[in-house]
Amino acid sequence: MTIARFAGFAMAALAGCGPSGPRTDEERAYQALFDETVALRGRYAAAVETPPGDLPSGVQVYDGTAVINLATPTRSVLIGDAQLVAGFATNVVAGSASNFVGTVDGGKVASYAGSLTIDAGSINTSRDFVVQGDVGGVLTGGGGALPDVVEIDGRILGNFLGPNAEAIEAHVQDSTVFTLNGTALPGGAPGPGNGSGNGLSILVER
Repeated sequence: MTIARFAGFAMAALAGCGPSGPRTDEERAYQALFDETVALRGRYAAAVETPPGDLPSGVQVYDGTAVINLATPTRSVLIGDAQLVAGFATNVVAGSASNFVGTVDGGKVASYAGSLTIDAGSINTSRDFVVQGDVGGVLTGGGGALPDVVEIDGRILGNFLGPNAEAIEAHVQDSTVFTLNGTALPGGAPGPGNGSGNGLSILVER
């Protein structure tokens, strides 16, 4: 089964930064992560899933970005650094995502402390989604008087991309729970517009 490549994620460029570009450290960090994500997606937009017989050996480290969308009335997008480590001899995958920066419900661009952990992950070429694992964590930050708290608890599903597993692309299972400030957000896959669904998309390369 092929993942709908990057479909529906409302990853927007910064608005209102003026002709000189991002103005704050957080806006500059967001722009850098945004640019990295766009470049990654461009490199693998047409990539095919890796044939089972062409997976590499040993331990491979993959680095890239993770994008979170939240189902809020106005745009909520957080982008962070992501890393997955695949052990092909043991068929194990683990990793994390951190250093998130972004906006929640149209608020100012801010950094978010905390991280997401990917664990209990496995590689199984007999499944539609070869890479599967648990994902969860708490992110705290925001530009308001009170911090926003984003919690994610669920599973990721993904596949290797390229002729020799040069990249891993993954997204969350529909049953994954997204919580903002203690309130569970409406579920479902993200749609093409802002605030239309929850999502977590990971794209990493070696």
